[in-house]
Amino acid sequence: MARNKASSLAREKLEGRVVGGKFSELANYSDLFERSHDGIAFVDVRNHEVLETNGAFRDLIETDRTLEGTTFFDFFPESDRASLENWFGQSGTTLELNTADDRVIEFTAARVKLADYCEVYQLLARDITKERVKQTMLERQSLTDEMTGLSNFRAFRTRLALEHERADKKNQPYAVVFFDVDHFKHFNDRNGHPAGDETLRRLAAILRRISGRTEFVARYGGEEFVVLVSGANLDVGREFAEKARAAIETEKFPHGEAQPLGRVTASIGVAAYEAGVAPDVVLKRADEALYESKQGGRNRVTAYVSGRAAMAYLLKKTG
Repeated sequence: MARNKASSLAREKLEGRVVGGKFSELANYSDLFERSHDGIAFVDVRNHEVLETNGAFRDLIETDRTLEGTTFFDFFPESDRASLENWFGQSGTTLELNTADDRVIEFTAARVKLADYCEVYQLLARDITKERVKQTMLERQSLTDEMTGLSNFRAFRTRLALEHERADKKNQPYAVVFFDVDHFKHFNDRNGHPAGDETLRRLAAILRRISGRTEFVARYGGEEFVVLVSGANLDVGREFAEKARAAIETEKFPHGEAQPLGRVTASIGVAAYEAGVAPDVVLKRADEALYESKQGGRNRVTAYVSGRAAMAYLLKKTG
Protein backbone atom coordinates (compact mmCIF):
# COMPACT_ATOMS: atom_id res chain seq x y z
CA MET A 1 0.00 0.00 0.00
CA ALA A 2 2.81 2.38 0.90
CA ARG A 3 4.52 1.67 -2.41
CA ASN A 4 1.33 2.33 -4.39
CA LYS A 5 0.87 5.64 -2.57
CA ALA A 6 4.45 6.63 -3.26
CA SER A 7 4.05 5.62 -6.88
CA SER A 8 0.99 7.84 -7.19
CA LEU A 9 2.88 10.75 -5.67
CA ALA A 10 5.74 10.20 -8.07
CA ARG A 11 3.34 10.09 -11.01
CA GLU A 12 1.82 13.38 -9.86
CA LYS A 13 5.28 14.91 -9.87
CA LEU A 14 5.91 13.63 -13.37
CA GLU A 15 2.48 14.83 -14.49
CA GLY A 16 3.16 18.22 -12.98
CA ARG A 17 6.12 18.61 -15.31
CA VAL A 18 3.79 18.66 -18.31
CA VAL A 19 1.58 21.68 -19.12
CA GLY A 20 -1.66 21.89 -21.02
CA GLY A 21 -2.78 18.41 -20.09
CA LYS A 22 -0.13 16.88 -22.33
CA PHE A 23 0.53 14.18 -19.76
CA SER A 24 -2.42 12.36 -21.31
CA GLU A 25 -0.08 11.48 -24.16
CA LEU A 26 1.90 9.42 -21.66
CA ALA A 27 -1.12 8.34 -19.65
CA ASN A 28 -2.57 6.67 -22.74
CA TYR A 29 0.29 4.21 -22.45
CA SER A 30 -0.09 3.57 -18.73
CA ASP A 31 -1.48 0.09 -19.27
CA LEU A 32 1.37 -0.79 -21.62
CA PHE A 33 3.78 0.79 -19.15
CA GLU A 34 2.64 -1.48 -16.33
CA ARG A 35 2.32 -4.61 -18.44
CA SER A 36 5.71 -4.33 -20.11
CA HIS A 37 8.07 -7.23 -19.46
CA ASP A 38 10.96 -4.77 -19.64
CA GLY A 39 11.56 -2.56 -16.66
CA ILE A 40 10.80 1.13 -17.28
CA ALA A 41 11.64 4.12 -15.09
CA PHE A 42 11.43 7.90 -15.46
CA VAL A 43 14.17 9.83 -13.66
CA ASP A 44 14.56 13.58 -13.14
CA VAL A 45 17.48 14.90 -15.21
CA ARG A 46 18.34 17.55 -12.63
CA ASN A 47 18.72 15.49 -9.47
CA HIS A 48 18.22 11.86 -10.59
CA GLU A 49 15.07 11.57 -8.48
CA VAL A 50 12.94 8.60 -9.49
CA LEU A 51 9.60 9.89 -10.76
CA GLU A 52 7.97 6.63 -11.79
CA THR A 53 8.75 2.95 -12.27
CA ASN A 54 6.71 0.02 -13.50
CA GLY A 55 6.39 -3.31 -11.75
CA ALA A 56 8.92 -5.01 -14.00
CA PHE A 57 11.57 -2.45 -13.07
CA ARG A 58 10.94 -2.89 -9.35
CA ASP A 59 11.09 -6.66 -9.76
CA LEU A 60 14.40 -6.47 -11.62
CA ILE A 61 16.13 -4.46 -8.93
CA GLU A 62 14.29 -6.43 -6.24
CA THR A 63 13.18 -3.57 -4.05
CA ASP A 64 10.15 -2.99 -1.87
CA ARG A 65 11.33 0.49 -0.97
CA THR A 66 9.06 3.45 -1.59
CA LEU A 67 10.04 5.80 -4.38
CA GLU A 68 9.37 9.15 -2.78
CA GLY A 69 12.54 11.00 -1.85
CA THR A 70 14.87 8.48 -3.46
CA THR A 71 17.31 8.84 -6.32
CA PHE A 72 18.09 6.25 -8.95
CA PHE A 73 21.43 5.54 -7.28
CA ASP A 74 19.76 4.58 -3.99
CA PHE A 75 18.64 1.26 -5.46
CA PHE A 76 22.16 -0.02 -6.07
CA PRO A 77 25.16 -0.94 -3.91
CA GLU A 78 27.89 1.62 -3.40
CA SER A 79 30.27 -0.49 -5.49
CA ASP A 80 28.14 0.20 -8.59
CA ARG A 81 27.84 3.93 -7.95
CA ALA A 82 30.84 5.05 -10.00
CA SER A 83 29.80 2.99 -13.04
CA LEU A 84 26.27 4.35 -12.86
CA GLU A 85 27.36 7.97 -12.51
CA ASN A 86 29.75 7.68 -15.45
CA TRP A 87 27.09 6.11 -17.63
CA PHE A 88 23.96 7.88 -16.47
CA GLY A 89 22.24 9.99 -19.07
CA GLN A 90 24.38 8.98 -22.03
CA SER A 91 21.38 8.70 -24.29
CA GLY A 92 21.12 5.49 -26.27
CA THR A 93 23.99 3.77 -24.49
CA THR A 94 23.74 0.59 -22.45
CA LEU A 95 25.22 -0.51 -19.16
CA GLU A 96 25.40 -4.03 -17.76
CA LEU A 97 25.48 -4.64 -14.02
CA ASN A 98 26.11 -7.94 -12.27
CA THR A 99 23.92 -8.40 -9.21
CA ALA A 100 24.82 -10.13 -5.96
CA ASP A 101 22.70 -13.12 -6.99
CA ASP A 102 24.62 -13.53 -10.27
CA ARG A 103 22.07 -11.93 -12.56
CA VAL A 104 23.05 -9.54 -15.35
CA ILE A 105 20.80 -6.49 -15.80
CA GLU A 106 21.09 -4.32 -18.90
CA PHE A 107 20.08 -0.65 -18.68
CA THR A 108 19.44 1.67 -21.62
CA ALA A 109 18.91 5.42 -21.16
CA ALA A 110 17.11 7.89 -23.40
CA ARG A 111 16.64 11.59 -22.72
CA VAL A 112 13.00 12.58 -23.26
CA LYS A 113 11.82 16.20 -23.59
CA LEU A 114 8.37 16.88 -22.14
CA ALA A 115 5.90 19.49 -23.33
CA ASP A 116 7.15 22.18 -20.94
CA TYR A 117 10.64 21.70 -22.36
CA CYS A 118 11.75 19.97 -19.19
CA GLU A 119 13.55 16.68 -19.58
CA VAL A 120 13.53 13.29 -17.93
CA TYR A 121 15.55 10.14 -18.44
CA GLN A 122 13.56 7.17 -19.65
CA LEU A 123 15.34 4.04 -18.54
CA LEU A 124 14.73 0.56 -19.91
CA ALA A 125 15.99 -2.41 -17.92
CA ARG A 126 15.94 -6.10 -18.73
CA ASP A 127 17.40 -9.28 -17.34
CA ILE A 128 19.91 -10.65 -19.87
CA THR A 129 21.33 -13.38 -17.64
CA LYS A 130 20.23 -16.23 -19.91
CA GLU A 131 21.67 -14.47 -22.96
CA ARG A 132 25.01 -13.96 -21.22
CA VAL A 133 25.12 -17.55 -19.97
CA LYS A 134 24.46 -18.78 -23.51
CA GLN A 135 27.06 -16.39 -24.93
CA THR A 136 29.63 -17.55 -22.37
CA MET A 137 28.86 -21.18 -23.19
CA LEU A 138 29.27 -20.55 -26.93
CA GLU A 139 32.53 -18.68 -26.36
CA ARG A 140 33.81 -21.53 -24.21
CA GLN A 141 32.81 -24.05 -26.87
CA SER A 142 34.63 -22.03 -29.52
CA LEU A 143 37.82 -22.33 -27.48
CA THR A 144 37.44 -25.99 -26.47
CA ASP A 145 38.20 -29.18 -28.35
CA GLU A 146 34.95 -31.11 -28.26
CA MET A 147 36.44 -34.60 -28.24
CA THR A 148 39.13 -34.23 -25.57
CA GLY A 149 37.80 -31.31 -23.53
CA LEU A 150 41.17 -29.57 -23.84
CA SER A 151 41.61 -26.04 -25.11
CA ASN A 152 41.78 -25.90 -28.89
CA PHE A 153 44.44 -24.32 -31.09
CA ARG A 154 42.56 -21.02 -31.25
CA ALA A 155 42.69 -20.75 -27.46
CA PHE A 156 46.34 -21.77 -27.49
CA ARG A 157 47.29 -19.06 -29.98
CA THR A 158 45.61 -16.45 -27.79
CA ARG A 159 47.39 -17.71 -24.69
CA LEU A 160 50.72 -17.88 -26.53
CA ALA A 161 50.42 -14.25 -27.64
CA LEU A 162 49.74 -13.13 -24.06
CA GLU A 163 52.61 -15.22 -22.71
CA HIS A 164 54.97 -13.83 -25.34
CA GLU A 165 53.97 -10.26 -24.48
CA ARG A 166 54.65 -10.96 -20.81
CA ALA A 167 58.01 -12.51 -21.67
CA ASP A 168 59.01 -9.41 -23.62
CA LYS A 169 58.02 -7.08 -20.78
CA LYS A 170 59.34 -9.06 -17.83
CA ASN A 171 62.08 -11.12 -19.47
CA GLN A 172 60.25 -14.22 -18.27
CA PRO A 173 60.85 -17.22 -20.57
CA TYR A 174 58.42 -19.85 -21.74
CA ALA A 175 58.65 -23.09 -23.67
CA VAL A 176 56.41 -24.67 -26.29
CA VAL A 177 56.18 -28.47 -26.32
CA PHE A 178 54.72 -30.12 -29.43
CA PHE A 179 53.42 -33.72 -29.42
CA ASP A 180 52.49 -36.09 -32.22
CA VAL A 181 51.19 -39.63 -31.62
CA ASP A 182 53.47 -42.07 -33.41
CA HIS A 183 52.02 -44.20 -36.22
CA PHE A 184 48.51 -42.94 -35.49
CA LYS A 185 47.25 -43.64 -39.02
CA HIS A 186 48.36 -47.25 -38.59
CA PHE A 187 46.46 -47.37 -35.28
CA ASN A 188 43.26 -46.00 -36.86
CA ASP A 189 43.49 -48.26 -39.90
CA ARG A 190 43.97 -51.34 -37.72
CA ASN A 191 41.56 -50.59 -34.85
CA GLY A 192 39.06 -48.10 -36.25
CA HIS A 193 38.45 -44.42 -35.60
CA PRO A 194 36.45 -44.89 -32.36
CA ALA A 195 39.47 -46.63 -30.82
CA GLY A 196 41.68 -43.85 -32.16
CA ASP A 197 39.44 -41.22 -30.61
CA GLU A 198 39.58 -43.00 -27.25
CA THR A 199 43.37 -43.07 -27.46
CA LEU A 200 43.45 -39.31 -28.03
CA ARG A 201 41.15 -38.77 -25.06
CA ARG A 202 43.38 -40.89 -22.83
CA LEU A 203 46.49 -39.07 -24.02
CA ALA A 204 44.77 -35.75 -23.28
CA ALA A 205 44.01 -37.04 -19.78
CA ILE A 206 47.69 -37.91 -19.28
CA LEU A 207 48.81 -34.42 -20.29
CA ARG A 208 46.19 -32.89 -18.04
CA ARG A 209 47.27 -35.10 -15.14
CA ILE A 210 50.97 -34.27 -15.33
CA SER A 211 50.41 -30.55 -15.92
CA GLY A 212 50.24 -27.95 -13.19
CA ARG A 213 49.52 -24.26 -12.90
CA THR A 214 52.36 -23.32 -15.24
CA GLU A 215 51.29 -25.59 -18.13
CA PHE A 216 48.57 -24.78 -20.65
CA VAL A 217 47.52 -27.89 -22.60
CA ALA A 218 45.74 -27.80 -25.96
CA ARG A 219 44.91 -30.08 -28.83
CA TYR A 220 46.55 -28.69 -31.94
CA GLY A 221 44.53 -30.85 -34.32
CA GLY A 222 44.36 -34.47 -35.43
CA GLU A 223 46.81 -36.48 -33.32
CA GLU A 224 48.89 -33.43 -32.37
CA PHE A 225 48.93 -31.72 -28.97
CA VAL A 226 50.79 -28.68 -27.70
CA VAL A 227 51.69 -27.45 -24.22
CA LEU A 228 52.77 -23.94 -23.24
CA VAL A 229 55.04 -24.00 -20.18
CA SER A 230 55.15 -20.59 -18.46
CA GLY A 231 58.36 -19.39 -16.86
CA ALA A 232 60.34 -22.22 -18.45
CA ASN A 233 63.62 -22.08 -20.31
CA LEU A 234 64.59 -24.72 -22.84
CA ASP A 235 65.88 -27.17 -20.24
CA VAL A 236 62.73 -26.94 -18.11
CA GLY A 237 60.58 -27.38 -21.20
CA ARG A 238 62.62 -30.40 -22.19
CA GLU A 239 62.22 -31.92 -18.72
CA PHE A 240 58.45 -31.57 -18.95
CA ALA A 241 58.50 -33.09 -22.43
CA GLU A 242 60.47 -36.12 -21.20
CA LYS A 243 58.09 -36.53 -18.27
CA ALA A 244 55.18 -36.55 -20.71
CA ARG A 245 56.92 -38.92 -23.11
CA ALA A 246 57.58 -41.44 -20.34
CA ALA A 247 54.01 -41.19 -19.04
CA ILE A 248 52.60 -41.88 -22.51
CA GLU A 249 55.01 -44.74 -23.15
CA THR A 250 54.12 -46.54 -19.91
CA GLU A 251 50.35 -46.05 -20.22
CA LYS A 252 48.55 -49.28 -21.12
CA PHE A 253 46.48 -48.09 -24.08
CA PRO A 254 44.02 -50.61 -25.55
CA HIS A 255 45.50 -52.15 -28.74
CA GLY A 256 48.85 -50.50 -28.00
CA GLU A 257 50.73 -53.77 -28.30
CA ALA A 258 49.88 -53.90 -32.01
CA GLN A 259 51.68 -50.62 -32.72
CA PRO A 260 55.02 -50.76 -34.60
CA LEU A 261 56.88 -49.85 -31.38
CA GLY A 262 54.83 -52.34 -29.33
CA ARG A 263 52.95 -49.60 -27.50
CA VAL A 264 51.45 -46.15 -28.04
CA THR A 265 54.18 -43.51 -28.03
CA ALA A 266 54.66 -39.88 -28.98
CA SER A 267 57.34 -37.85 -30.72
CA ILE A 268 57.96 -34.48 -29.11
CA GLY A 269 59.62 -31.19 -30.06
CA VAL A 270 60.53 -28.33 -27.72
CA ALA A 271 61.40 -24.69 -28.38
CA ALA A 272 61.80 -21.77 -25.99
CA TYR A 273 61.20 -18.02 -26.01
CA GLU A 274 63.95 -15.89 -27.46
CA ALA A 275 63.98 -12.10 -27.39
CA GLY A 276 63.19 -10.63 -30.79
CA VAL A 277 61.66 -13.87 -32.09
CA ALA A 278 57.92 -13.86 -32.83
CA PRO A 279 55.67 -16.37 -31.04
CA ASP A 280 54.71 -17.99 -34.33
CA VAL A 281 58.40 -18.64 -34.95
CA VAL A 282 58.76 -20.27 -31.53
CA LEU A 283 55.83 -22.52 -32.41
CA LYS A 284 57.36 -23.31 -35.80
CA ARG A 285 60.66 -24.20 -34.15
CA ALA A 286 58.91 -26.64 -31.81
CA ASP A 287 57.26 -28.18 -34.87
CA GLU A 288 60.63 -28.49 -36.60
CA ALA A 289 62.07 -30.19 -33.53
CA LEU A 290 59.10 -32.56 -33.53
CA TYR A 291 59.86 -33.43 -37.14
CA GLU A 292 63.44 -34.28 -36.16
CA SER A 293 62.11 -36.59 -33.44
CA LYS A 294 60.01 -38.46 -35.98
CA GLN A 295 62.86 -38.64 -38.45
CA GLY A 296 65.15 -39.91 -35.73
CA GLY A 297 63.04 -42.94 -34.90
CA ARG A 298 60.07 -41.59 -32.91
CA ASN A 299 59.30 -41.91 -29.17
CA ARG A 300 61.82 -39.23 -28.31
CA VAL A 301 62.23 -35.57 -27.37
CA THR A 302 64.14 -33.07 -29.49
CA ALA A 303 64.84 -29.51 -28.36
CA TYR A 304 65.45 -26.68 -30.83
CA VAL A 305 68.56 -24.64 -30.16
CA SER A 306 68.66 -21.36 -32.05
CA GLY A 307 71.31 -21.32 -34.75
CA ARG A 308 72.12 -24.98 -34.31
CA ALA A 309 70.67 -28.23 -35.55
CA ALA A 310 67.61 -29.26 -33.62
CA MET A 311 69.17 -32.66 -33.06
CA ALA A 312 71.78 -31.09 -30.78
CA TYR A 313 69.56 -31.63 -27.78
CA LEU A 314 68.13 -34.98 -28.80
CA LEU A 315 66.95 -37.27 -26.03
CA LYS A 316 66.36 -40.76 -27.27
CA LYS A 317 64.27 -43.19 -25.30
CA THR A 318 63.56 -46.64 -26.60
CA GLY A 319 62.83 -49.96 -25.06
